[in-house]
Amino acid sequence: MREWVGTSDAMSETRSVEERSPSVTPRLLEPQLSARLLKPFLAVLRDHPKVPANVRQHYEEMDPEQRVPASTALSLLRAAEELTGDPDLGLRAALVTDLGDYDVIEYMALSCNTIAEAMEVAGRYIDLVNDAARYRLEQRGDWTVMRVTSQLPFSRAAIDFQLATLYRVALNWLGSDLPAEREVWFSYAAPKDTDAYTTAFRGARVRFGAECTGLVWPSHAVHTKLRTADAKLNQVLRRHADRLLEDLTRLDKFQDRVRALVIEGLTDGTGTAEGVADRLHMSRRTLLRKLEREGTTFKELVDNTRRELALRYLEAGELGASEIAALLGFAQPSAFHRAFKRWTGTTPLGYRRQAAAQRVSMPATLVQAIP
Repeated sequence: MREWVGTSDAMSETRSVEERSPSVTPRLLEPQLSARLLKPFLAVLRDHPKVPANVRQHYEEMDPEQRVPASTALSLLRAAEELTGDPDLGLRAALVTDLGDYDVIEYMALSCNTIAEAMEVAGRYIDLVNDAARYRLEQRGDWTVMRVTSQLPFSRAAIDFQLATLYRVALNWLGSDLPAEREVWFSYAAPKDTDAYTTAFRGARVRFGAECTGLVWPSHAVHTKLRTADAKLNQVLRRHADRLLEDLTRLDKFQDRVRALVIEGLTDGTGTAEGVADRLHMSRRTLLRKLEREGTTFKELVDNTRRELALRYLEAGELGASEIAALLGFAQPSAFHRAFKRWTGTTPLGYRRQAAAQRVSMPATLVQAIP
């Protein structure tokens, strides 16, 4: 998950929270994802002897429109990785996805006029299938990057699945419309065996240790008209998708919308009060006043958000303390250590050891995660 690591000097406004006494921390609103995202993993694990039959049956019988807490899905995935010892589990799951598996968001993207428009649509409507994920279009020299990040710490398998699924949908539907020059970037180091990546991303150059994670296309090619473009169908699908988004009531409070933007902007300087206010098209003063009406302040919200994310990152056990500090927008690891001690009464290392001890019994999560 190194794609988030960056400088955070612009976060000076939020650093003063480190000196505040802790308040009662509200539960961070839980991101959720569509149960349809679990189906490919179940298909791969269907005949695995270590996966309990009642777990398989439970999730296979779920309505694909049902929403599952993202933390539950990630716990299940970590448990499956632990049980199978398969480092390429995410890639294998992506390869069993079928055309149309992602319903309206898939057809809406494919009816767009260009690849660039399709990527923008996927980013705008990704909450329909996974509101922990974030897709953002970025220009990097002669390349256009569909950058993939997340509000939660995703494992390698989860990252692999996201990118391989996106790539598979594009390849299967667009075929020769795709630019001949295309790349897939992973911010993590290359694994020992990359054969599965060659299979999952056929026709693309796969780069590890890249500056971010995402799908990459030549900028001149992403504005070429797609043969699948259908403006009238796209309008119909967008109206339907807009109604579906309205039905998702996860961000039913103003502070929840602010929290989501803070998470996105912790490392790039846009998570300040000014940055969030700008993205919400309001003044800083209006932002602070609206938060006050809901019984909180911007500094308290940032502090609580950082605390919850820190606990999740440490529980995942995949990042060092300095990396987590950068992800949370702290200028120095020492500032993160002080804040964490204030939040929990222990050090990040101490908390990590406790979480690691709990992960020893991780396979039990497969059973415990059943709602």
